[in-house]
Amino acid sequence: MTPTLTPNEMDALLQAMREGQLDAPGSDPPTREVHPYDLTSSDRVIRGQLPTLDSINDHIASQVAVGLAGRLRAPVDVTTQPARLMKFADFHSQVGPPATFVVLGLGSVSGQAVLVVPEELTRALLAAALGDRQARIDDTPSQTRHDLTGVERSVFSRILGVICDAVGRAWAPVLPVRPQVLRLETDPRLAVVAPPSDVAIVTGLDVKLGEGGGTARLTLSIPFASVETVKKQLSASPRSSSVTDGRYAEHLRELIMELPMELCGVLGRARMSLKDFLAVGQGQVITLDTAEARPLPLLVQGVHKFRGRPQVVAGGLALVMQQAAGQGEEPTADTQVPGG
Repeated sequence: MTPTLTPNEMDALLQAMREGQLDAPGSDPPTREVHPYDLTSSDRVIRGQLPTLDSINDHIASQVAVGLAGRLRAPVDVTTQPARLMKFADFHSQVGPPATFVVLGLGSVSGQAVLVVPEELTRALLAAALGDRQARIDDTPSQTRHDLTGVERSVFSRILGVICDAVGRAWAPVLPVRPQVLRLETDPRLAVVAPPSDVAIVTGLDVKLGEGGGTARLTLSIPFASVETVKKQLSASPRSSSVTDGRYAEHLRELIMELPMELCGVLGRARMSLKDFLAVGQGQVITLDTAEARPLPLLVQGVHKFRGRPQVVAGGLALVMQQAAGQGEEPTADTQVPGG
């Protein structure tokens, strides 16, 4: 059997040990600092891994800011924080009273979500909605909770409706999520929507109301199982169409609909020499090449688009469209109007 080390290699190894170049057998290894790491933890930043999710959250922030500003008649600034994946057990351990825990139904998507509204943000939003133009968010988080009256609960539900609409519009290009408020809770233990071991997508929205006030964070937690079917879309690069504001397309459509357009109904045609044309006098009849039962062409901007029949409508002569050009018969060259 061939030895592992040759005699020359053995001599070199012993010489290195005597000169201190190698640790002698039985010597203690050098001590190093140990850093604990939980391999079971699901809490991790996912920005960059799910770029479409980042785009959705940015869209939520902008829609919430616009919606709240319109509802409260006050300047509102909303910024989004990086989304994280964490277990529901870890999520509930990080949030606690005083806060309002809003349980949301996700519409056609299975599962429920939780929206956490801090107490200081709740009071500021209600004050602004009830007409206080000086409403601000306290810099110091509130330590006590005030029970909502019937009027305040009604107003607060409308404010939550603005947030639900924003979430639904932002997720619409990827998943038909239609959040709606199911109930309000003051204890996080009563707002459990999934087993503690399940993973949730946690998104933070920092809200600033008015000028000179503080900032409070809305926290939205959606079970990852509810959106797992579109994981590939969330991992892909977001398309520009998924984040385009629909108001631009609507405004463009309105502008196009207001453009003037020329419609021309061709009753018939006749050919004659210039001599005969100059000889035409008042009361004379010019015979056209159109049969009585033949549909007449309708030109749009000089281009043959439809065919119809002349009829009397409300006491006036009108051309009623019956078919599009090309249906039933091909348009002829003489239906084009030179110069449009």
